[in-house]
Amino acid sequence: MRFASLKFLGILVCLASLLSAMPIAAKPGDQYNAGGQIEPGKRQNLLTGPKKIHAPIPPPGVSASALTSQLGAPGDMAILDGFVFVLDSKSGQVERMRIGAGGAIGMRSLFAGGFKNASSVVIAKDNLLISDAYGVWQSPANAAFSAQKTLILPVRSGAVLTSKPLAYDTAQNRLYIGLNTDSGAHIASLDLATGQRASLPINAQSISALALTPGGGALWAGGIVEGRAAVFDVRNPVNTLAFAKGAQLTSLHFPNRNIANAPAQKTETETEWPSGLYIGLSSTDIKTAPPMIAVAGFAFGQIETAYTEFVQLPLSGPSAILSQNGTIFFTNAQKGTLWRLTKPALPKAELPKAPVKPPTPQNAKPEDTKRPVIAL
Repeated sequence: MRFASLKFLGILVCLASLLSAMPIAAKPGDQYNAGGQIEPGKRQNLLTGPKKIHAPIPPPGVSASALTSQLGAPGDMAILDGFVFVLDSKSGQVERMRIGAGGAIGMRSLFAGGFKNASSVVIAKDNLLISDAYGVWQSPANAAFSAQKTLILPVRSGAVLTSKPLAYDTAQNRLYIGLNTDSGAHIASLDLATGQRASLPINAQSISALALTPGGGALWAGGIVEGRAAVFDVRNPVNTLAFAKGAQLTSLHFPNRNIANAPAQKTETETEWPSGLYIGLSSTDIKTAPPMIAVAGFAFGQIETAYTEFVQLPLSGPSAILSQNGTIFFTNAQKGTLWRLTKPALPKAELPKAPVKPPTPQNAKPEDTKRPVIAL
């Protein structure tokens, strides 16, 4: 009997050691920093590895649905007046799709094509700006049929074959473009009203994404800094968040009305999303840095040194993240799919109750004259 008990105990010990050696599947809510995973989330499952995931896993209360597929290799995207513009980086075309009621995709049509190594799109007023091997092109976004394109910012040959992320400052009517060359990376800016150009030097080996805080403010860049993926404030590079080894930054986005140094002002019909900078992360090592949409918070204007997994993704990160009217969209180039994240809207604010009429000599009762009891 004693031998059988010891044998059973040995089996339990071996099983425990085996489970601890299995890859841990990160779940929404897990936290990471430059050193890797900090503390596992409550939904963690030791028996489920990241390789077994075939669809995005959002946090509780959030739904993920595929709006459309067969998009080739969808990269960046932009939204204007109920239309979403999706860039197919492989075919060099931009497809325009109408977003119908409830977020359903309606009519699809070719908007513009003929781009070489296209990498980014952004809306600037009523125009769609597209970056490719030759520079930045402009097309009227409201064109009824295939739009004409005009080269508004040519680039030198050293940056022809590299990605060129874009960001547009609405308040200043200024375009920012990330340029990667053999000698390093820098950011060029173009005043779309005057055509004046400027250059912002940065201490990064490459740039893969740009984002501006809503309403103007800090310009954020994501790329490789000192051999590791990081996001940083371009004008204050000390304000930096480094990611776990193996992570590859693909996109940056601030959800609508979500400002880095101030709480979001919510309306009664607006969806409440976690506040912060949304970051698309792909991976070269899914054990230490699984693909995800992460959220980085802010404290007094400084980005925090840790980030939280918001959506767990299968094998590859999102090519782009956008939000509009309480809905978050993201593309997956590996599957050629446009995804949507939805969440119930905030409940309508309750009307204040009418004040209780104070007692009068006509309707007063004996208990109304008693002194209130105050708990100490």
